[in-house]
Amino acid sequence: MNADDREAALALLRWYVEMGADEAIGFEAEDRLAPATASMPLPTPILGQSARPVPAAPPPVHPKVLVLSGGTAAGALLAQSQGITRLRGRCFDLAVPGLDQPVPTLPMFHPSFLLRTPERKREAWRDLFSLRAHLDELLAVALPSG
Repeated sequence: MNADDREAALALLRWYVEMGADEAIGFEAEDRLAPATASMPLPTPILGQSARPVPAAPPPVHPKVLVLSGGTAAGALLAQSQGITRLRGRCFDLAVPGLDQPVPTLPMFHPSFLLRTPERKREAWRDLFSLRAHLDELLAVALPSG
C-alpha cells in the first residue's frame, strides 16, 4: 500500500467514524484510526516464520450491504456500462452465488479520487449518509424495539 492509498483509506475510515457508522459496520476499538502520521508496518519475511494453519474453507459470509469503492469495483461486480459518477447515489441488488437473496450494493467514489477531487466530497457525504440510513434500517429490523 503506497502513501496515497493509505491516506485515502484513512480518509474513508475517518468519514465512517464521523458519521457514526463505524460500530454498525463492525469496527472494534482496536481497529480505529491510528494517527495520520503513523507509518505502515513493513511486511515481515515469510520464510522462517511459524505460520498459522490455513482453514480448509473460509467461513461463509452473508453481507447485509456491500459498498463498492470506485469505478473499478463497480464495473467488476455490477452489470452496468456506466461509470462511477452515474452509478453512485443508487442502490443495486447484486446476485451473489451461494446466497438466497441479492445483496444491496452501494457504489461510491473511491477515497483516492476524493483526495484528488475535493469538490466531489459533497456527493460522497450524501452516499455515506445513504449508507448510514440503510444500516439504520437493517439494525431496526434486526433489533425490534419493545
